[in-house]
Amino acid sequence: MANMTWYVSCRRTITAAVAAALLFACGGTDPNRPDGGTAGDTGHDAGTQDGGPANGLAPDAGLPDAGPPDGGSVNELAPDAGIPDAGPPDAGSPDAGLPPLTPNPYPHPDRVVISELQTLGPTGNPADEFVEFYNPTDRELDLTGYVARFLNADTSITRTLCTFPGSAACTCTGFSGRVPAHGYLLLATDVFAAQPGRPTPDCTWNTNAASGTLSGYGGHLRLSAPDGGTVDLLGWWNGVNASSKPAAPETNPASGLSAAGASVERKAVSSALTADMAPGGTYAPSGNSCDTDDNGADFVLRAVAEPQNLASPREP
Repeated sequence: MANMTWYVSCRRTITAAVAAALLFACGGTDPNRPDGGTAGDTGHDAGTQDGGPANGLAPDAGLPDAGPPDGGSVNELAPDAGIPDAGPPDAGSPDAGLPPLTPNPYPHPDRVVISELQTLGPTGNPADEFVEFYNPTDRELDLTGYVARFLNADTSITRTLCTFPGSAACTCTGFSGRVPAHGYLLLATDVFAAQPGRPTPDCTWNTNAASGTLSGYGGHLRLSAPDGGTVDLLGWWNGVNASSKPAAPETNPASGLSAAGASVERKAVSSALTADMAPGGTYAPSGNSCDTDDNGADFVLRAVAEPQNLASPREP
């Protein structure tokens, strides 16, 4: 009986060992491995800390972009450039892009002056007229409420060209009333404005297409302050002289303007000649600062006018 018991026990042990060996060889679960690895596993599996598969050959790098805070795609390979600035563009200042201002090196009045005048266009049209103003100072000047008027030779006729920055007499575009330092303002007729190849007037007045507004044979133009005081005056031909016009502050008139396309232009300095103020001349890009209260000495006669507006380069 004892021999029989030993036989049964030994057989059970052998059978269990064989079964374990077979299970091990067939890839079953190895109950002796603490991590539940597969049978035949030659080393302990350290487990996966990031939820990756068991027996991974390489560490799991994870997902590169868990959440798209800016609307980008998940798992994008390229760095996210971010969201463009949704704010409004910077409007900048009116003088943005202009070169730094150099103080005017020439003697100059502390106010806006009349710098050029044409009373007869290149084709002989008497309505093709313009008046140019210049700010010779180193600061912006406000012309709001200032008035430009024409008076004939004996001052019996007065015509208002414009009350700045625009009135029933004229229309201003892009002009708020302020003239920048060393800058220009162009006031012209609607006939001048309609001609091709001309600078755009900042302010335009309507004129009589048959006879125009200004007279090439004599008269004067006044720029008056809101209180009525004369800021500047330009007389030409017989428009100014001390005996007949005692109220006029200028001593002698500038030249007459009977030639088509001609203009009178204020000098940059008292010594400048007509050639000096023409394109390519010594003082051509030097502004129009000369003001000795003598129109005959302060202006030169140009055969070809050169009107400038707010968009023109600042001088000097």
